[in-house]
Amino acid sequence: MMLLLRPAFILAAAIAMAALSGCGALTKTFGGEPSSGPPSCATGACAASEITRSLTGTVAKDDSVFDKVSCKAATAKDTSGVWTMTCTVDYSDGSVWRGFGNWVTSSNQVTFEPEAQVES
Repeated sequence: MMLLLRPAFILAAAIAMAALSGCGALTKTFGGEPSSGPPSCATGACAASEITRSLTGTVAKDDSVFDKVSCKAATAKDTSGVWTMTCTVDYSDGSVWRGFGNWVTSSNQVTFEPEAQVES
């Protein structure tokens, strides 16, 4: 599934295809005013909140929407400014996917890489 992005929340976006069950990885870059810079997080809970906020509302090619994004702060790892954690995404079409949410803090780029469909 290749995803399209909502322009209201995006400065720049890239779409990448994943080799997982035909499901695409999502990359979104966010920002506010040029001087605002990316938010700073020192905890997994903060990073989980940023990834969740950033991905919620994304529209897929089939017009299904990321209705609910849930990222587990307990699984969060910060490796040199790249937060990675397990996330679950509920789509408006009723499907649910589990995968990895990633946030590169220096560029404020957020990605979701689906790993397995939990419900269809």
